[in-house]
Amino acid sequence: MLGYKGPFESFKEAKERADIAADKLIEIAQSQDKIVLFGHGFMNRYIRKSLINKGWLLNEKSNAYWGITSLES
Repeated sequence: MLGYKGPFESFKEAKERADIAADKLIEIAQSQDKIVLFGHGFMNRYIRKSLINKGWLLNEKSNAYWGITSLES
């Protein structure tokens, strides 16, 4: 990838990692009123999709460079 050698995570593995992260956020949200996550756009997008698929509601979504996505359980 881009001239680099070595083992890289597949797209499927990255989506699975996002699903695991979503499960962890759900677990944390059960004991906290609010949580904040800072991350890379790709991972944020797939965590968001996973949370929505698990029943969370999308309040706000921005794909801007420093965009904000707001969800609630």
